[in-house]
Amino acid sequence: LTLTAGVEDALIEVFDASGRRARVLHHGSLPAGTRVLTWDGLRDDGPRAHTGVYLVRALLDGREVRTRFVLLP
Repeated sequence: LTLTAGVEDALIEVFDASGRRARVLHHGSLPAGTRVLTWDGLRDDGPRAHTGVYLVRALLDGREVRTRFVLLP
C-alpha cells in the first residue's frame, strides 16, 4: 500500500468469495509512505481460512480501493 498523503481513518479488510469478512488487517490512521500489509491466513475468529479467492477492501478517508488475490495451501 503506497500513500502519497497520510490517512486519518483507514480500514483494511479481507473478505472471502461469499462476502464474509475474514480478517481486519488495519484500522486506524496511516502516515504517508509505503506499507506492506501481510495476512497470516487466519480468520478474525481464529481458524485458518480456506484456499480460494479473497477480496481486500481499503477504506481510506471515505475512498474505497479493492483488489483480489488467491490464497493457496
